[in-house]
Amino acid sequence: MWIVPMQMASYKGVAFEVININDSAERAVVEHLYPYLNGGDLEDMGLNSKQVQLQAIFNGQGYYTELKRFLKVMAERSGGVLVHPIFGRMPNMLCTSYSVRHDAENINYCTLDLTFKEATETKSVRVFELPLFSQFDTYLNAIESYIEKAQMWYSIYMEAYSAVSNLKNKLIGYWGAVFGVYAQLQTYFKSQKTGKALPKSVSITTLKSQSLQAIALINEEISEGLSVRYQRNALSATVGFDEVLRAVREVEALPSNLVTGKGETATNRYDYLNLGGVKLTQENAKAISCALNLLCSAHLARIAVEVMEANYETLTPHEIETMTTQVRLQLLEALNAVRALQQADEASKKLAQPNSDMYMVSYQMMESIRQLASNITQLAITLINQKPPLVIKVSPLNGTLQQIAHAFYGDYRRFEELLRLNPAIRQPNFIQEGDLLNAYAK
Repeated sequence: MWIVPMQMASYKGVAFEVININDSAERAVVEHLYPYLNGGDLEDMGLNSKQVQLQAIFNGQGYYTELKRFLKVMAERSGGVLVHPIFGRMPNMLCTSYSVRHDAENINYCTLDLTFKEATETKSVRVFELPLFSQFDTYLNAIESYIEKAQMWYSIYMEAYSAVSNLKNKLIGYWGAVFGVYAQLQTYFKSQKTGKALPKSVSITTLKSQSLQAIALINEEISEGLSVRYQRNALSATVGFDEVLRAVREVEALPSNLVTGKGETATNRYDYLNLGGVKLTQENAKAISCALNLLCSAHLARIAVEVMEANYETLTPHEIETMTTQVRLQLLEALNAVRALQQADEASKKLAQPNSDMYMVSYQMMESIRQLASNITQLAITLINQKPPLVIKVSPLNGTLQQIAHAFYGDYRRFEELLRLNPAIRQPNFIQEGDLLNAYAK
């Protein structure tokens, strides 16, 4: 198992799987040689552009669609953000070469050899853009830190639980819930990964390490699954986000479905667990359910920020506000889950007693949730404030929305902007003089 959290690789928002990586860098050196002297002086001129070589794959029934989307962004000029599986976000990366290979023996499968180099930003940046882009990176880094804290919180919780649990049935029940949730996630997201299975047995001595392994795998499934779900439903930024939000709700219901046997998948997985006659209860599932809330809220926030970063010029203030509200509600749900778990343990006089390590870790986790909610609120305010104020304008003529856009702004291409701001328009080619339209002030 990797000791560092693995991230889903992507370039300009298009995700792909990676089977090997080669990172390299070369130092620029000027060599000064002198007559009749051995050796020479080496002048260090700094590092040349970083180079990342990836071998990526697209597979499955939808591989061709994903491949075409990837090749489309590769055809675009200029660099973009490369998400490295190990090192995370790498801005200003330019794909200098790529090759695509198909093999007749591997159906619905292709391999790509990609070479990326770090590019220097040369175009001018407007004053407001620098702090905005900085906020994007800062917030995404904060989300990564939040995920690490959530995983550590869960492992510490399970370690503390193993210390006070002296009943074998409870231990098996807790691990059965974790095992079943991971299996359900693989089924829900139709994961085709192999070699990443959890052990079916557990003991007091192995509960912490196995829990840390499990929560890392669960986080990976949620991260990749939600990203793919967004990309496959991204008819627009908001449609893709709504689909991710729906998936989050269904993922959060998996622990309860496992206990109740609701749904064919849950029932099958429950039978597959073979827990030696131990019946799963809501008590067994409460810890993993809380962990799912934490991870889902983190990745929902991550996708919301990525959507805002990629579409901040076209998103309306209402759309930004709606996404921000959904993320804040999700974070509130995670906060309440941690608080409820802590209060239940306090009432039972088991784990989260004041001045204990578990109590402090839970408190820090809740503070991280509050900070994350505050950060995304500030980001949304920055995005909304940079946009021109919305006003109501009167159509000066009878005509198409393109003509109206030209009359308002002198640019007929902004008709799509007017269409987004006025969803009630059903006939954009028949706008009447005197109609009231939402529009930007400039």
